Amino acid sequence: MAEASTKEEKPSPIAAIGLGVIIFAFHIFDLLVLRRNTLVSFTIIGVTFAAYLLFAIMARGLLHDKSRNAFIWFGAMWLVPIVMGLFAKYVQNVPVLGMITIAAAYFPLFIFYFYSRGALTTFLTIYFIAWVAGLAFCYSADLQQYASSQNIKLGFNPMLTYEYLVSWGKNAIMSLFTAAGATWTMTQSEIAKTISAASGDYYSGEVDSAAKMRLGVYIDNLKASERMFYENTPVTIYTTMRAETIDKPLDINVVCEADGQTRVKPRPKEVFNVITSDQSDIDCIWGKGVLKKGTHNIKLSAEFEFTTRSYIKSYIMNRDRLREYRRQNVDPLQGIPDKNPTAIYTSGPVRIGMNLGQQPIPLGNGGEALQSWGVTIENLWDGKIEEITNVMFFVPKGLKITNIEGVSVQEVRCDAVPEEERESCDDNLVSVYALTPEELALPIYKNLVTKSFRIPLEISDPEKVLGKAPVAVQNFKVTAQYRYLIERTTPITVSEVTVSA
Repeated sequence: MAEASTKEEKPSPIAAIGLGVIIFAFHIFDLLVLRRNTLVSFTIIGVTFAAYLLFAIMARGLLHDKSRNAFIWFGAMWLVPIVMGLFAKYVQNVPVLGMITIAAAYFPLFIFYFYSRGALTTFLTIYFIAWVAGLAFCYSADLQQYASSQNIKLGFNPMLTYEYLVSWGKNAIMSLFTAAGATWTMTQSEIAKTISAASGDYYSGEVDSAAKMRLGVYIDNLKASERMFYENTPVTIYTTMRAETIDKPLDINVVCEADGQTRVKPRPKEVFNVITSDQSDIDCIWGKGVLKKGTHNIKLSAEFEFTTRSYIKSYIMNRDRLREYRRQNVDPLQGIPDKNPTAIYTSGPVRIGMNLGQQPIPLGNGGEALQSWGVTIENLWDGKIEEITNVMFFVPKGLKITNIEGVSVQEVRCDAVPEEERESCDDNLVSVYALTPEELALPIYKNLVTKSFRIPLEISDPEKVLGKAPVAVQNFKVTAQYRYLIERTTPITVSEVTVSA
């Protein structure tokens, strides 16, 4: 007797995939209906019934299933969303709605049917895990808030969970692109600065370093060697002088005088030459009988030539690009911490302040005017700016200074700047302008307290200013050279010599 054997046919992978995709799409449609609590239409009920009946017939044929399992599973898929939709609409009991929510997480009953036929098991396992993960997220506060913003009473349901996650994912991706754009902008700016520095523009680095130092000449208060002086004794006044410079030797001329007319040579010398930093004790000595009986005003003065450098960082952006950022309410300087830079200047007796207006600076076409550049030179110490000997303005290549109202200025090359600054000046990167000798000879630059300039700027070559960076980082710089005078005074009394009988 021959034993009959049967061999179950395996489903076609391509057929299983096609059927799975169609059913998955329809399943999503079911949940969209449940999400809005609108599953009360007999038309929708009839359409879904016809669809799932068709799926059951197709599944039996494509997956070689001769049992009634396809009708059972697909019938359940049709019935469960309807029941849940009606419960969600008419049942107001919160625990019951919570149970509906849990059940809703297992809506994709077709998964189990495919499992029974051994088709698409890997894909459907991933899909099932995703639904379970979504269930865990159903009870989060963020999802409740999202449901409220959508005016949905049944905030807890799987479709809403995944809709929220998709929305969150889109926002995260947009934030990522925004952050990447900001990072790219900063990277481009840093590259531009690095190239600029490699070309010799390390001026700002030197200023940053010098701003933290104690540069210049400092003199302590004068002190008398005795409480009382007599006509037959010397008069000695002394003090301590400290000086510091960075790149240019500092020559200091010291003068001792009494009552504005009687001078003596200071000890140990009249001229001090400081290479980097130095400290000296200085004595002013009038021999006996030089200063007569009475009160005398003693003054020690130190005169020296000094240089103050200053720069302000600016962000420059194409005008049309900037308008588009603002139209979309996007911060064009997003990711840049220092959005409102202030001027940084080397320490010493003079401050150079600067202002460029709102950042970033919109850059238009060649020949157009740019917002003005404000520069102020101000005496900080209690000494005197005896004379301004040189003032130079450095602007990025591609910009130029037009006529400054009431001020005589001329364009010069880098070989005209002070020797100690030539290494940081490149005619290909900056345009240099200087006050003319005729301008500096005016009385206003003698014993200066403060002087402000409003400098009109014009665009000559936008491409040179921006380069390839969306936001160009450029430095505007000013160098001022001057003679400065520090004075210290103290009164002393010389008494008549008394001869005892």
